[in-house]
Amino acid sequence: MLNEFFKKLSTRLTSENNLSDLTWALAETNPTFLETFMELFKFEKFKPGEPAEIRREFPVGDSRPDFLVEQGDMRFWIENKIEDRQNHFEQYTKAFPDDAKGFISAYTLDVEEKEQAQKNGFRYSTWRGMVDLLQDKLSQGIFADKSGIVDAYVEFVKEVCGIMELKKVRPEDGVRSLHAFTRLASWVIAEGLDKEGFTCTKYDPKRAFGECRAGQYGALTYSKSAQDFYPLLGMEFNIDKDRPAIIVWVEEDWNKDIYEKFTELKYSKNSFDYRKDKDNGFLEFSLKDDAFDAFMKAPLESQKKLLVDFFDSVIDEIVSHI
Repeated sequence: MLNEFFKKLSTRLTSENNLSDLTWALAETNPTFLETFMELFKFEKFKPGEPAEIRREFPVGDSRPDFLVEQGDMRFWIENKIEDRQNHFEQYTKAFPDDAKGFISAYTLDVEEKEQAQKNGFRYSTWRGMVDLLQDKLSQGIFADKSGIVDAYVEFVKEVCGIMELKKVRPEDGVRSLHAFTRLASWVIAEGLDKEGFTCTKYDPKRAFGECRAGQYGALTYSKSAQDFYPLLGMEFNIDKDRPAIIVWVEEDWNKDIYEKFTELKYSKNSFDYRKDKDNGFLEFSLKDDAFDAFMKAPLESQKKLLVDFFDSVIDEIVSHI
């Protein structure tokens, strides 16, 4: 019942402030949870087992990070983000030059953001990492939590941050394999892609699921281009073929400039086949048959890598035309 209660709350309490408030309240009342939260950042000077106190939005000048953890003379400032990419790295470094700093987000920092975090002395992790760490400790019985509050908190974080359980895509699972694939595609867009010059976020229009396709749209910002573009990473079904195809679609109506710069009707590269469908107005990049077979036979971690590599290679191809 407690898990369902927190899931219901997550449909209303969806903001970064809500997540920070709940995290603070649990850390304030459960020392093991606070130590787990700090373990996530691998702070060298935080000492497990020694008293520590966590504060919420403690203001210093014009800076007010989400969390301040104090242990003896040590101070640890931590910023939380779900979608907002205003990370405050330089601001907080100027405000707290001698203190430890951490950053946690529901998305994956891009290459430039990671460099900024490292340059400014921030330890970085994700809410997926926090969920994984908590689930590992729960499985070991470390919390000894008869109330189930930590387990319910995990469900809340998963809902608010859009963290989905990933499973291996298996053709023998039928329709369930499509569900597994769309979750994997969503992970690639939100977390898996780590490409210099690019920021990638999920975009969820209704047309991601159509008569012959299902997948996840991404909104990609490229530092060397003034215009975002919106590719679909998905699975396509064709009645003329005995199996689906893993594809990236770039549609004319949302990506007109890119669409027009691809003058070729079709060609083949190492990992994909390309074609331009003028009748329906889209560019299609389809994973080659041998790579598709390898994907379907691979374990989950290999499937994740194969799908990221495919998406990455398509982005490189698009960049070569703009």
